[in-house]
Amino acid sequence: MKKAILLGLLCLYSISHAQKIPVVTVDDKPLGLSSLKIDVVVTGNIATTTYDMQFYNPTNAVLEGTLDFPLGDGFSVSRFALDINGKLREAVVVDKELGRVAFEAVVRRRVDPALLEKGTGNNYKARIYPIPAKGYKRIVLAYEQELKLTDGKHYYDLPLAFQNELETFDLTITVFDQKTKPIIEKGTINGLGFTPWKQNFTTSVQKENYKPDTPIRIQIPLEKIASKQLRTEEYLYVYTIVDQEKRARKKPKMITLLWDASLSIKKRELQKELNLLDAYFQNLSDVEVTLITFSNTIRNSAIYEVKNKQWTALKNALENTTYDGGTNYSILADQKLKGDAILLFTDGMHTLSKFDMYSNIPVFTVNSMVKANHQVLRQLATTTHGGYINLIDTDTNEGLATLTEQSFQFLGYTTTNTEAEIYPNTSQTVTNDFSMAGKNLKNGDRITLQFGYDGNVTQEIEIVITNAFAKSDIVKRLWAKEKLQELSQNVKENKEAITTLGTTYQLVTDYTSLIVLDDVMDYVRYKITPPEELLEEYNRILSQKKSVGAVEVIIDDAQITDNTASERRADTTFRGFAQGVSVDRETEFDLNMESPAVPESIEVVEDEEIVEEITLLEVSPQGNANAKSKYTGKLIVKDRTVNTPYLNELREIKDVDKAYEYYLIQRTSYQKEPAYFIDVANFFKHTFDHHIYARRIVSNIPEIDGDNYELLKVFGYQMQLEDAHDIAAYIFERILELRPEDSQSYRDLALAYENIGKCQEALDLLLPIVDGSIYKNNQRRNFEGVKTISENEIKHLVNEYKEELKLDSIPNALKDMSPMDIRVVVDWNHNDTDIDLHIIDPNLEECYYSHNKTAIGGRMSQDMTQGFGPEEYTVQKAIKGDYFIKIRYYGDRYQKVENPTFMKVTIFKYYGTRKETKETQLLRLTKADNEDIIAKLTF
Repeated sequence: MKKAILLGLLCLYSISHAQKIPVVTVDDKPLGLSSLKIDVVVTGNIATTTYDMQFYNPTNAVLEGTLDFPLGDGFSVSRFALDINGKLREAVVVDKELGRVAFEAVVRRRVDPALLEKGTGNNYKARIYPIPAKGYKRIVLAYEQELKLTDGKHYYDLPLAFQNELETFDLTITVFDQKTKPIIEKGTINGLGFTPWKQNFTTSVQKENYKPDTPIRIQIPLEKIASKQLRTEEYLYVYTIVDQEKRARKKPKMITLLWDASLSIKKRELQKELNLLDAYFQNLSDVEVTLITFSNTIRNSAIYEVKNKQWTALKNALENTTYDGGTNYSILADQKLKGDAILLFTDGMHTLSKFDMYSNIPVFTVNSMVKANHQVLRQLATTTHGGYINLIDTDTNEGLATLTEQSFQFLGYTTTNTEAEIYPNTSQTVTNDFSMAGKNLKNGDRITLQFGYDGNVTQEIEIVITNAFAKSDIVKRLWAKEKLQELSQNVKENKEAITTLGTTYQLVTDYTSLIVLDDVMDYVRYKITPPEELLEEYNRILSQKKSVGAVEVIIDDAQITDNTASERRADTTFRGFAQGVSVDRETEFDLNMESPAVPESIEVVEDEEIVEEITLLEVSPQGNANAKSKYTGKLIVKDRTVNTPYLNELREIKDVDKAYEYYLIQRTSYQKEPAYFIDVANFFKHTFDHHIYARRIVSNIPEIDGDNYELLKVFGYQMQLEDAHDIAAYIFERILELRPEDSQSYRDLALAYENIGKCQEALDLLLPIVDGSIYKNNQRRNFEGVKTISENEIKHLVNEYKEELKLDSIPNALKDMSPMDIRVVVDWNHNDTDIDLHIIDPNLEECYYSHNKTAIGGRMSQDMTQGFGPEEYTVQKAIKGDYFIKIRYYGDRYQKVENPTFMKVTIFKYYGTRKETKETQLLRLTKADNEDIIAKLTF
């Protein structure tokens, strides 16, 4: 009998170090775990934890799951593997963009790879499919972490907190090069106890039908030695304990307390933060505190006096904070922050602006969330001579010491080996210990580490390189990770270096991911070096293909061209997922042909090796305006008034503040649905004319998942609709960072830049789409329809802003614009979605992908069945009358109920003239929207 069930089996809670065991979820509910094997290896101050997990699907349906987990500060994924046809397949590190391109292309062929990506806040995510019905899915995941030094001891925490029995449970812990026996300080398991093994200590237990419900803490005593070295012939890692002279900071008389009140930080460890503040105010006794709470805007600003260690009023204000809205750090720059110290309580997750803060006043960043942007929080604190307090792994006393004592810093080094590459090589705050890594060092070389305060060296530690070699590959990884930390201080500027470092040393970074592919030919196609088990076959195939010119295209940097206007078939299959269940849907497309179908045999080269003959039924000949497509249906614009249970509940409330209070309760049931926040924001705007509440509510969309480009597109569209063009530009900048492989990302940002007056930047983004340079030397999809539409937008830019633009490199064909009486453009937020734009003119002639030219001069752009659009209708000399805008929505491959497809419709009149008008709509599409008239344009 299975001990695992789908829901409720795996319920983990946060312990002191707050790192959880990774879980697979289906529709946000944990999937049952039937067996677990954990292997922990401690080398010096580095621990590597490997989870070998067997998940069980008790349902009769094949499921899709998500592996989604944040890692703490100093943690990083080092291994990912899963079973492919019953055999474990190791993931390999790949350039992040190439990994997505390969992953999505393989998925389109109905094959299911896996891609593990690192997102903002050290958060990792992977789609897991298929999880077989009544079957198992094995996943192996490992991460590395730096152990914290407290009172001369290292501590390792294992978060065991299961509520149900596992069929099998194995645990092995090994501490290498350890002379003193480690101590199980908390959560002992019967049979778990360390025994010596050579110069190491190890322990292991195996259990059946066992419930591991108690977290384990291991204390690892350290020897009193100056430093410990791990070395290979090429790489060196040094760990040393630092005894620092404590120096008190001058007590501040005035403090600015910045309190993040955004939705993403609602689950903060509030009590830990309040305990820290209480200890600080007890130390200061008397101080003036300016409290500024913020989310998408400044929410409140007030001055509080702490007298005789009493701060009740300030504490009450913090305890009663309402958490709502996105996180906009840019608004803090306008506050002219004053005082002797700034305390910024936040997670560093910037959803509405960049995290570009600087201050001449020391800034102390305080975080109590596991999912947090530790890098930016630490960097801000270091550059302003403040301190970063991570309350996830720091207690109140340690946090108070950061606030009250001067920052002791590593300031640099000197070495006798001028060819050595040593990291870190910039200053950083040091507590009790310090580690560094070097390359190209040899026996007898000396390194002098320099430490001190305020840039003044007060202490030096000399390291003499020994000739003792370690066999572990971890040493070169530790060097690469130290270099990565250095490069990550300027992530965007160092993108190429970070990518090279990640792929060379198999590190998951902001620009590299871990990928698992099913077929060796997919590794060949995308030039991804496979895991060792496939390497011999990979090299053999690659060698053969390089010797045969006829198949060279498979391994070259191919450009995948979308020619969907001539490739649409009457029968198209989409794969979808409903409630986590895989379904195949056959959709019969009524092509509404009036002219006879003409069979044409063509050869199609797909995004794979297979070359096939297909017969295409082509509707009315392309470009034949005489073969009219007469519309015979009803011309009624669909009423798109939103009626949902949550809106009906809010409509019963007549007071705006009471309605907002009810929304705060109601949203817990809808907090992952972007449509909810759009609908409720519109409700407050239109019903109460309350734009502050409306803007705050809608800004929660990027808080749902700041790395989800489809959610961000919806929010960007909404901001453009509300003329919040600065925020829209930031959002589309973020989307381009996330999806540089999509030409639509460049175009979206170009339009956003034009809206804020960055016309040259807009032109610079559109030109590579037209000249094709963004497709060179990569595997990006090339959509001809985007090129044509971008040409029209370049002409419009030149026509409107020619005096502000550099036009020397612009082809003459793009400098002259023919005005258009009518222009309609549709874009959408979901990848691999098929939406068709149809326009019915006053003569009832219908213009669409297969009848793309009309008698009055209407033109329809190329059909887009993949990507995010756009599609465009234009007519230069429109006749008077009504033009009806119709869309046909065929669906998308992976739509989920909580994240529907949104379509932006932009309608221009007199485009390119002084009389130009523009109207924008944002529509939500569902399965019922197969064919609808969405708007009427009267000319």
